[in-house]
Amino acid sequence: MRLKRAFLLLLAGLGAGTLLLALLSPALVVGGIRGWLWWTARQQNLAIDCENVDAPLFRPVVLEGLRVRTQPDAPLALELDIVRAEVAFNLGALFGRSEARAVRDLAVAGATVKVHKIAATEAKSAGPSWAVLRDLLADSFRISELNVHVGNGATRVDVRGISLTASELESGALLIGDVSVASPLLTRSFASLRGVASWQNHRITLGALSLTRGIDIDAISADLARLSSGRVDLELRLEAFGGRLRADITSDHRAGRVWNVAGSASGISLAQMSEILGWHGQATGSVRACKFTFRGDAATMADSTASVWTEISQFTWRERSADLIMFGASLYNQRVHVEQIYVKQHKNELTISGDSVLPGDGSFWPVRDFTGHVSASIPDVDAFARLLGAERNTYSGDISIEASIGIEDRALRGGLTTAGELRLTDAMFGAALRMNAHVTCHGPTATIENADILQGENRLGLRGEIDLADITALRVSLVPTERLVNLTSASVEDCLGAITLASAPPSDPPAPGIEQLEIRGALLAREWELSLRPTGDDLPPAEDGAPPQPQTYRLCLRATNILGELRLGIGAPPQL
Repeated sequence: MRLKRAFLLLLAGLGAGTLLLALLSPALVVGGIRGWLWWTARQQNLAIDCENVDAPLFRPVVLEGLRVRTQPDAPLALELDIVRAEVAFNLGALFGRSEARAVRDLAVAGATVKVHKIAATEAKSAGPSWAVLRDLLADSFRISELNVHVGNGATRVDVRGISLTASELESGALLIGDVSVASPLLTRSFASLRGVASWQNHRITLGALSLTRGIDIDAISADLARLSSGRVDLELRLEAFGGRLRADITSDHRAGRVWNVAGSASGISLAQMSEILGWHGQATGSVRACKFTFRGDAATMADSTASVWTEISQFTWRERSADLIMFGASLYNQRVHVEQIYVKQHKNELTISGDSVLPGDGSFWPVRDFTGHVSASIPDVDAFARLLGAERNTYSGDISIEASIGIEDRALRGGLTTAGELRLTDAMFGAALRMNAHVTCHGPTATIENADILQGENRLGLRGEIDLADITALRVSLVPTERLVNLTSASVEDCLGAITLASAPPSDPPAPGIEQLEIRGALLAREWELSLRPTGDDLPPAEDGAPPQPQTYRLCLRATNILGELRLGIGAPPQL
């Protein structure tokens, strides 16, 4: 009897304990969830807040008003707002030794994600650990009304109205309301996108997604198996513009932020690309082959390696055209090796190759340090100039160039030989100019052994030097080989945009001759200074014995508001 009574008391105690545990379990689960959120926020340098946590007995946990923010000093600014989320946990994985996922099912209704990059100078702390995301992966998930906004500088991507279902047991579906991309290179929107989704063995794949006519995504895959160690593998297969594109991207955060990227493209139609992307003007031709690799961190290019090879055939766009364009370059050991830049345009050919040191201060590397070879045979200057952006009939003639060029700390050295004829026929020059020159470079100085400038029946011979010690402050000194006088009537305050050569007119007394012309300015500047130093013998001596002062003008050959012209007289003045 006593044994029976003890057994009944034990059963009653177990029942009461079970009932008490069932009554208290929602509160325990809610407390556990809030404790985990607090601990995660502290460990991952996050700010996490949740308005309401509900844990019904034998039903999924419900979280409402969940907000996640990164700290201001994190490398990425993350804002996550979830209206409602239902999480079904796998108790065997939580309290047992099962290797199954801790989350069995995840349902999110209404969420917004905003991500933008923080400047490196402002970022001081590390971002959240990838292991947190690894713990939240579920066997199946359902997401509705998700909006994603990603920004990086001038580039912004907005994806709205995302609905995604995926499961380990069956295929899912992907619906997107609209996608908008805004960047300096592309501004485009895509609406009402539909595709399929697959979730197998820690790999999620989105495919059969047609963005617009001519752009179809075969598959985008993300392998999340090693997410806890900070590694994500992405694969992209794309059919676009009549060709195929493929990219493999690996992000590894175990030893810093390292990216491995390998991409290729073939058979890309420039006609379809210009039409779909809305270029200003129809293009033709094709990208026959393109390969690209990169390893490193884009923020520290000096420690990265990269390579690129591109071949474009039968290219035309507006006034530009070329039969073949090839470009190949690589980056390693902080050096940029230009394997080849080759342009073939009918009978015109240009080849450039060389090496350059990649500076660590972000300055323009090709101008600072470069060693290479340039070979050009251009019998049709007009066509080649239009390829570089000039208007039709601005230039004409033929040029051949053979040069070994070296730039060390912005100082040019090497040898340059040019031959042929260049005629500048732009209206701002009046009659067409023709020019021939032979130039050699030795150290920081280039010698103009002889140069002829012809305009109509007038010929101006010059020789001189170019000071290349700093190509941001070039100085060209020219000495005329025949008598030259200044016939310019414009004020020194005017912008001289036209050059005219003429025979020296009769004058009494004779106009003073020009002993030297000096041009000063930066290589790519739109405005230069021109000084004309008169011949001392042609001027009466100054009272204080000072040498004659040069006349200095603003030379603006590419300006649109031309106020005057530089007019030079050639030859001995006729006697009156």
